[in-house]
Order: sequence, then C-alpha cells, then structure tokens
Amino acid sequence: MAARKKATRAPAKRRRVRRTVPSTRTTGDVLRETWEAAVTALTAAEEEMARQLRLLLRRNRITPADAATALAELRVRLARERARARRRIDGGVGDIAARIDQERKTVRRALDSAVHGALASFDIPSRREVTELTRKVEELSRHIEGLRKVRRPAGARKRTRVARA
Repeated sequence: MAARKKATRAPAKRRRVRRTVPSTRTTGDVLRETWEAAVTALTAAEEEMARQLRLLLRRNRITPADAATALAELRVRLARERARARRRIDGGVGDIAARIDQERKTVRRALDSAVHGALASFDIPSRREVTELTRKVEELSRHIEGLRKVRRPAGARKRTRVARA
C-alpha cells in the first residue's frame, strides 16, 4: 500500500487593507449635484416637448389660438367627466356603506345567537336571565321584609337571649 501524503494548507494570504482617502464631497454637495442634474434633464425635456409641439402645430396647420381653444374645450369636458365620475363613485360608496351596515347587523345577530347557544350549552345564564333573577330576588326580599314588620307588634321589644351557664 502506498503511503498517503498529508495535505498541507497553503499559508493564508495577508489581506490588504485598502486605505481610502476621505472624499472631499459632502452629502450636501452630492444632493446639490443630483438636484442640478434633475433640473437640467427636466429643462431639456421641456424644451424638446415645446419643439415637438411647434412642429405638430405647423404640420397640422393649427394656430396657437386654435390649440388654446381646443385645450379649453378639453378642460371643460374633463371637468364634466370628473364630476360625473365623482357622483358615480359617491353613489357606489353609499351603496357599499349600506351593504356594510346590513352585513354588520347580520353578523351581530349570528354572533349573538352563537354566544347564546354556547352559554346555554354550558348552563350559563344570559345577562337578561341574570337581570330577571336579580329583579325577582329583590322583589322577594322586599316581600320578606314586609312580612317581618307585620309579625312584630309595634311596641314589642326584641328579646335578647341570655347565655345560661
């Protein structure tokens, strides 16, 4: 049998520590540069849109006054459609609210019924039954108090028991 060679580990390489030079740009500088780039891009887009709009108007032989009139008419139509859509949405929301109320009542009745059934199966009296029993006990207590007062003569004293030794 051939002897096996032991696998030796290669010595671990030293990790280079990269030293970075602190950036001279601050966060404010970065934000400012980003903002300026965004403004530049928007300005260029706006200029391109204006150029294409002028070409479109020229190609279709539309004057700026005609375009302004068409836009005003479009704005009025959009406002009318927006109001109509708002009325439809409000009506739909009202229907949904009514349906939610109806469903809430149905769920409450079903839950009350289930709780009442569970209490009945455990022989636990309901709040109404407890109230009724409390009222009856108070009525009987008043009745008993009335009987005690009737039994005792008005001038009679309570007898005290004397302990006999």
